[in-house]
Amino acid sequence: MEDRSQFTAAQQKAQAVAQMYGDSAPGPLQGERLIDYRARLATPFQRHSKSFKNAKLSLITDPATLTALEDQIFADAMQALHDPATFKPGELRAVVHNDGAGRPITKYIGDPNACWDQFNPPIRHVRRIMVPGSTR
Repeated sequence: MEDRSQFTAAQQKAQAVAQMYGDSAPGPLQGERLIDYRARLATPFQRHSKSFKNAKLSLITDPATLTALEDQIFADAMQALHDPATFKPGELRAVVHNDGAGRPITKYIGDPNACWDQFNPPIRHVRRIMVPGSTR
């Protein structure tokens, strides 16, 4: 029988990853089975997993199999968060995690120019250099 603590554990597992992406894990729907809830929590992060990107998690009925897939999908999502290949030019991501006391710590990863370019003067190009006595 599924109890509330199992739903809470599944949500906390997904919450750790979701927070890193600046999001939160949704709660279970009324009458939702635990295995369906776990599949729904992992689905948004599937796109970061090369191995399980196209897996149909809603069709999995074995909890042990879903646990293995969940663990890999969440690990791939955490790895993709820091992978420079996943960044678009000019993108800066806020990564939020909690310290030991539960305080949120925000770190920014990506292109620092996304933040600092607004403080730089506009780029100017030199067309020609005027030298006294020159005919050009």
